[in-house]
Amino acid sequence: MGETYVRKDICAERHKTIEADLSEIKRDVKTLLTKNGLK
Repeated sequence: MGETYVRKDICAERHKTIEADLSEIKRDVKTLLTKNGLK
């Protein structure tokens, strides 16, 4: 049973990291578009 919980925790952590990376990428893209005068 314990193993399953650990695996779920790892998956949750990984998912959080991916979400954070995606929001950072979106922010970077918005910044680039704004700099280039596109919206």
